[in-house]
Amino acid sequence: MRDALRTFPFVSCLVVVAIAAAVVTANNDEEPSQSSFYATAVRETTAGMKDWPKDTKTYQRLLAFSGFQWSAKAHDVPLGPGPNLFSSREEDLWVDHEGLHLTISKRDGNWYCTEVVLQESLGYGSYIFHTKTEPDDLDPSVVAGMFTWEAGLPLPNRELDFEFARWSKPGDRNNAQFVIQPYSTPGNLLRYRVEPDKKDPYLTQVLTWQPGRVQFKTARGRFESQRIPESAVIAAWTRTGDGVQAPKNENIRINLWLHDGKPPATDKPINLIVSKFLYLPPGE
Repeated sequence: MRDALRTFPFVSCLVVVAIAAAVVTANNDEEPSQSSFYATAVRETTAGMKDWPKDTKTYQRLLAFSGFQWSAKAHDVPLGPGPNLFSSREEDLWVDHEGLHLTISKRDGNWYCTEVVLQESLGYGSYIFHTKTEPDDLDPSVVAGMFTWEAGLPLPNRELDFEFARWSKPGDRNNAQFVIQPYSTPGNLLRYRVEPDKKDPYLTQVLTWQPGRVQFKTARGRFESQRIPESAVIAAWTRTGDGVQAPKNENIRINLWLHDGKPPATDKPINLIVSKFLYLPPGE
């Protein structure tokens, strides 16, 4: 699969939102999110490090990335989000000098998506993702997610999302969103447009979670703190109040999947590169 990804032009998914030039619109009524696709899923599991609710399917493969252990999701029957099939094969999901590669690939006539689950529950603090793919290159049916999730709960599962997606709407200029679940609650979702930058392919996305408060921030470039120069910030969004759940046994998940299980229009493999993940405790 790695060779195929090197020889085919592939679609990359990343996020960046233009603050000065971007069209930013709130759209709570039309756009779905991870929760709606997990609702009927077989619940996932991690490989037994902390005592949070376990899912019904145990992950067999662990990956080391950015100083943390991650488990790889694998299912040969369709399930959420999507529904989709999920692969944990080394050809489809790996770590190298560029970072963590998640792919969507075709095998034996079927498309396989990928997802990794952090093997720790970290709680309040700042979660930082460096990505190296432009969301504007993402196929309209492809969704990339970086989010918190606690298995074994009813919705909204302590879910806070960065998502890059057009939800199968090729004409939608907005290609990314910040979400506090449930997304259908007015004010819990902000969609925006991410403008590509040929000079700098990297994006930094920061989720800062505090009691009764969550802040999302996207910036062009690579930063290792929530304190990012305003000149680099593409979009920022803060929500407060009772709708921001407190942490408990959630963990970070990163996935790449197909909306409604629809294959990419390009019929070519897709690669998302997450070059780094950082966690900073509250106050750092």
